Amino acid sequence: MGLPALAIAQYTIRDHGLECEREIGPIPPFSCIADGQIIPIARNGQPVTSHVPHQKCDSPPLLGLGGSDGQCVPYSRVGTLPGKNAGGATDPDIQWAFICRRYSLRADPNDPKFEDVAVVGHNRKTGATCFFQMLHDVDHGLDATRVPPPSEAPEATPPGSTKAADFWLRPEQTASIQCNNCHDNDAFIHTPYIDQVTKVVNGSTVPLVPPGPNLKASPPEKSRYRFIGAPFQESVAAPWRWPKPMRLQPLGNACTTCHNIGEHKSCNYFSSIAGGQINPTDVSQYGSTWPHSHWMPPDIESSGMTENDWKLDFAASLKQISDCCTDPFAAVCRRKPFDD
Repeated sequence: MGLPALAIAQYTIRDHGLECEREIGPIPPFSCIADGQIIPIARNGQPVTSHVPHQKCDSPPLLGLGGSDGQCVPYSRVGTLPGKNAGGATDPDIQWAFICRRYSLRADPNDPKFEDVAVVGHNRKTGATCFFQMLHDVDHGLDATRVPPPSEAPEATPPGSTKAADFWLRPEQTASIQCNNCHDNDAFIHTPYIDQVTKVVNGSTVPLVPPGPNLKASPPEKSRYRFIGAPFQESVAAPWRWPKPMRLQPLGNACTTCHNIGEHKSCNYFSSIAGGQINPTDVSQYGSTWPHSHWMPPDIESSGMTENDWKLDFAASLKQISDCCTDPFAAVCRRKPFDD
């Protein structure tokens, strides 16, 4: 039945940070400005240099920003953190990524205040995944020059810096946001907005945010995925619960050949946008027109695929994913847990 409400309330951000450190690894302090890269805002394929409220852009973020200036607000940042085990050794299976979001227009790209800072940690070997969230008043933001590790003891915070308990939401607040609804098929979400920020690995340019498991490898990489937070695993209070993630695997489906598809946002909202069935808020005309309106498969433009080709190859698979989202327990959908 889970822990009573009193025990949940006593589970602090430091408790959650320490639990995540044991399962994944330590989070170092970081700076949104110094350690994050600006996520570009483009229109008609070109960078936007003069920003106005409710401007249109080619690849807006898919998370509703909730501010008064629209979706294409500039100068949000994304970054990754070193993956190290409890002994301090580098571990390629430990992945940390962060995003620092602006909800309101600010002229200075190096303004240290952000309305939203989110960190995701993931251990590829065990599937252990943690979410940490900061939210602050729109139009004010919180200084993210030094983001404290959630596990940092108050006495370890440098003088003048924000303490973890004052920066991060409490664990039950983050759980109530239900990060798992969007992060239902993998710890990290990849969209054209996020994947504009890249790095070079072995001579190839790849997205900065870590990739999901390679299901087309031979043999396919294991898909291990589970949520950390002891009080929230079986809590009867639904908004505070981290349910066990489940995926849909209909046979012969072109989408699930490459991707895990979860039973929440990835099977309706994200897949519908990726397949050009719906447009994100504040997307430009360029971004809503073929081939820019479709971002799956990723080689549409280079392959010379036509929109009719896409329909012949993928429309039926996308409809099957949508139907399975409506009724995930249908036998054809093969709803199952991620590999343990």
